[in-house]
Amino acid sequence: MLLNSAQAIFLKINIVRSVSLLTSKVMALLLCSLLLSSYSMANIEYQDPITLLDGKTKQLQSYLGEKPVYLKFWASWCKPCMQQMPHLQHTYEQYADHIEIISVNININETRADIQQVIEKFGLTVPIALDNDGALAKAFQFIGTPYHILLDKAGNVVHKGHDSTAELDRKIALLASQNSGELIPITLTDNMGQQTSLDNLQATDGIVFFSATWCDWYLADTRPKMAKACSDGQLAINKLQQSLPQLHWYGVVSHLWTESKDVAEYVQKFDIAYPVAVDHNGDSFFTHGIRSMPTLIIFKDGNAVFRTADMDDISAIDAAIKQWLM
Repeated sequence: MLLNSAQAIFLKINIVRSVSLLTSKVMALLLCSLLLSSYSMANIEYQDPITLLDGKTKQLQSYLGEKPVYLKFWASWCKPCMQQMPHLQHTYEQYADHIEIISVNININETRADIQQVIEKFGLTVPIALDNDGALAKAFQFIGTPYHILLDKAGNVVHKGHDSTAELDRKIALLASQNSGELIPITLTDNMGQQTSLDNLQATDGIVFFSATWCDWYLADTRPKMAKACSDGQLAINKLQQSLPQLHWYGVVSHLWTESKDVAEYVQKFDIAYPVAVDHNGDSFFTHGIRSMPTLIIFKDGNAVFRTADMDDISAIDAAIKQWLM
């Protein structure tokens, strides 16, 4: 069939749009692969003491298991650093009781007079350290000021970047709330249209399965073992749920490149009978330190009493369910 010029142009436009959408999707998921590999970073064990302006020292190791740590690298001659100083001081005033916050001057082309001028200008009370030999910057892959590093209580790097963003603020607030025991309300809306809070989800004795709608198919070539774990794990959890329908089951999928229609397709594909919610903003994954997909957590009396990312050992999951929930 011959196309007239208008039809040909319309067809060409639609082909270009389709290729563009496909390319965007592939690039987004490629970025996700990079994210998965970087976010699962082991805890960093920086051994050297951090020297403060007043001569006192701090050891990052002393905060492992005790407090999250927020490091902010800066220089007095860095304009964005100066713009972010009020944010740093406000963060310190708000969260110092629950997060160890250290302002790190990189000590390049600096004088004590310049640093003191910054302290006085912004009324800084946050502890200030000097990275005299650059070892601290090197340990955290410093590439330029300003630079934010956020570590959880286990010493894992859970955020790094140059800007004082809403994402940084949200993670700081979540870490602080975890450490204080007063959790920030996080609302989840499942595929059945029902809402629940993460706090209520934890307080309800049951099983939560964390995964992603694309884990089983996109990672099939680049991470085949992970893709198989996602698929086999979901099927195995379905069987357990069918055999133990009286228990409380809930699914949480990553928000990365996932819309409501993706959740609906995922639920239909695997014939999932329990509620599944998208973790908007990634707060649930972040709060529970989910760095491997899939991961299953059993909650009892508000506490995570069992967790595993090993979907090959379903018998261990079954035994844990019987131990804690039956």
